Amino acid sequence: MFREKNEKGQSLVEVALAMPLLIIIMMGILDLGRAYLTYIALSDAAAEGAAYAAIHPSDQAQAIARARPIAAAGWWCWRKTWSAWIWVR
Repeated sequence: MFREKNEKGQSLVEVALAMPLLIIIMMGILDLGRAYLTYIALSDAAAEGAAYAAIHPSDQAQAIARARPIAAAGWWCWRKTWSAWIWVR
């Protein structure tokens, strides 16, 4: 029930040792989520471009023009500025 004198700062040390590992794991999970979002957006863009190119095989420029905005919508990223991390779409 009562702590001995030599155990007073034990919890603080345990948190200080565990917190960096937990933060690294959390950032890794977030990074995998962003990679998956990019993968889905690029897949959708490729499918859109291929579908248009299958119907209009001679119009390559329009197929690229139809796929490019879909691919650009998936490139969400964190960008470091001088003051903080901001969410850029």
